Amino acid sequence: MRRIFTYLTVFAAALALIFFEGRHMIFLQEQTQLFQNDWHYIFSNAVRVCGLAEIMNEFIVQFAYLPWLGAALLALLSLGAYCFTSSCLKSVSGDERYADIAAAAPLIPLLYSMIVCENTCPLTAYTLTMAATAGFLRVRGRCSWAAAAAGTIVLFFACGSPALLLPLVYMVYVLTHKDIRGFYAFVPLAAYAVAGFLCVRLEMTGSWKDLVMYRIPLYESNASFPYSLPALSAMAVTILAAGASAFAGKIRAGWIAAAVAVAVNVVSAVSIVALPDKEYAGNLGYKTYSTWAELHYLYVKGDYAKLLGKYKETAPVTSVESNYINLALYRTGRLTSDFLRYNPRWKHNSLRAEWLDMQFPFPFIWVETCNEMGALSKAQQSAFEGNILAGPRGASPMVMYLAESEIIRGNYKSASRYISCLENTVFYRKKAARMREMLSDDAVAEDSYYSSKRACYYEESRLLYDMNDLWLMKEVARNNTGHNSTFEYAGTMILAAGELNTFVDFIMDMSKSRVCEPPFPPLFKQALAMAYANNQVALNVFGVEPDIVQDYKEFSLAVSGKLKNKSKAEMTIAGDRGKYWYYLYNMLRASESRK
Repeated sequence: MRRIFTYLTVFAAALALIFFEGRHMIFLQEQTQLFQNDWHYIFSNAVRVCGLAEIMNEFIVQFAYLPWLGAALLALLSLGAYCFTSSCLKSVSGDERYADIAAAAPLIPLLYSMIVCENTCPLTAYTLTMAATAGFLRVRGRCSWAAAAAGTIVLFFACGSPALLLPLVYMVYVLTHKDIRGFYAFVPLAAYAVAGFLCVRLEMTGSWKDLVMYRIPLYESNASFPYSLPALSAMAVTILAAGASAFAGKIRAGWIAAAVAVAVNVVSAVSIVALPDKEYAGNLGYKTYSTWAELHYLYVKGDYAKLLGKYKETAPVTSVESNYINLALYRTGRLTSDFLRYNPRWKHNSLRAEWLDMQFPFPFIWVETCNEMGALSKAQQSAFEGNILAGPRGASPMVMYLAESEIIRGNYKSASRYISCLENTVFYRKKAARMREMLSDDAVAEDSYYSSKRACYYEESRLLYDMNDLWLMKEVARNNTGHNSTFEYAGTMILAAGELNTFVDFIMDMSKSRVCEPPFPPLFKQALAMAYANNQVALNVFGVEPDIVQDYKEFSLAVSGKLKNKSKAEMTIAGDRGKYWYYLYNMLRASESRK
């Protein structure tokens, strides 16, 4: 009964931590892979160093598309890691209670590194290693060392450097129990060294340090000391402590060592979360990246109301957050009406994220933004780049968009190849079937979405990088007058950059081309009121209401100091928050303060 209670406690604790703290990070990991339920795919990727652990991990992570299901499976995996670790510690120390408590130590950094680094592979590799180790410790006889040595070699190719735990545990076990000669205790360790040597010489791993670091939690990140305490060290401490206590016949010493190991790893895990945030990717704090992961999840699932609700009382901290906000605003038909309400202090980068680093979610944001603007060639390019960044096996949202873009371009054979990959998945199979129906010109013509996107497409269409490339957006808008998002995005981006004169030229050009006509959205009317404040004819043509013009004139008087009543002037300025002239006024003030 006590053991069942212990197992339930470990499972519940792991489930709560993964679901409430890391479900969005795990979902982001699912977005950066494309596991295919195909034997050729599985076998070809499993036959390499750490391949078996990675392919098993991909299989589990694919279910994180439903966060509750992914969290439950990872919690079960954590329980398995705990059980196998406890079995190994019990074999070495001979004390069941000690084993049950000390087995929790390695799980702490494993779970937190999984959440922080959106990498669950170390947990999978560790679980496989401890399962194999627990099994080999039950092998008795004089040839047990040979079985352990062979198992170490196989395990290294299957799981990478976590396999080092098997010879370590075996060595401590032999030296403390003296079942065979002490010399044989070191044979599995030598086998690990030989396997590692061959991998390095045959260029199957990167370098010599990979022999002890490959796939260890957080090794591949750019993080510093608090991140560098891997679960391997926790396990090594607990194993050595168990061996020392068994050798000395004093289990109390082992308990103390186990407590120290747990405490050290708790401090390590907490420090991971507590480190200060940095705005730029590659040196990000946990809080920033977890926020991006949550926004990505909410956007993909279409929960735009909840996404926008997060910023009712708080302003976005990074341009990435602002991009997700504006994508959600467009999806809800509020881009031009509510753009200024969400503190777009990154100017045009509030709608077009800077490529800060080679990682998600930047490729996704670029693809989505380009697609909405009708810059389909640039969207396809960004999808290719995102697919490459995700790894050799691709990323599900990028593959979906590549399939979609090939359908729009009319390259049905290429589209079919991407669709075939999606058909081998669990959660993207239905979307793939929908795309399969679009592999003809007649089907595309009858579908409102694909026909609208095809009307936007021409070879030179791409996302504008700066105001000098504005003509590209004009061409997209002229090519498909029904694709209103191109007009809205381009106009909003120009205004966000503070280019009022460029915006006027843009409106005039689009009006002559019959791309747009009044009534214009509120943001555009406010900009036109500023540009034509003294030209009633133009204001009438563009449909700018007199009250908008009057509000702008009162604001101009207030900021110029021409209102004698200072309190009224302050109230006027404060009351115009969320209007374009207030945004432009603050932008100019910020520019002057930096001079």
